[in-house]
Amino acid sequence: MKTFILEAIGFWSDRYEDGVTPTYLCGELHSDLKAKVIGYLKNGVRGMSFLGYARCRFECEDSETNVLGSADLTDGKWIWPEGLYHYVEKHDLLLPRKFIDHLVSIDFVLPEIDKDLARVHEDLFEASDVELKVSSHEWNAWLKEMGEDEYLKSPVIVPKKVHKFDPDYDPIAMAHLMFGDDDNQKF
Repeated sequence: MKTFILEAIGFWSDRYEDGVTPTYLCGELHSDLKAKVIGYLKNGVRGMSFLGYARCRFECEDSETNVLGSADLTDGKWIWPEGLYHYVEKHDLLLPRKFIDHLVSIDFVLPEIDKDLARVHEDLFEASDVELKVSSHEWNAWLKEMGEDEYLKSPVIVPKKVHKFDPDYDPIAMAHLMFGDDDNQKF
């Protein structure tokens, strides 16, 4: 069996629920570097998709929209949520030096992905001859290094916004339009 190990970045733990924002991770990146990082993050190889769009931990207007996406992306070494670029672009989220160094070392050019990794990344259930392991060690170590434990003692809290359903992208909203908003409605 072929095994791939990807390093996870940008996945928020349950410590960032209930309006807890990662403001302590925000800062300035040189504009050229920022643009290259955003471009790289947007162009990862798309993997498994999930139902529903991700929520922005800053509760901005892009929360739970197609901007944040519903899939994971990879470059064969790292794996990240589709909307990670949004945090860098809109909220000035910094990323671990090890990840940035990786991007610089490959001149921000996405490497070719092993065909078996692409297959298992797209559908874990269809690739029984390939194993995918994901480690959050680097991300969690960086969060700790950046002061996560101290910050979470009195974090910045942003109330969760109620977002309007967008029937173009939301199957539940489409069902409400088709069948009505009656809470007792049976489907």
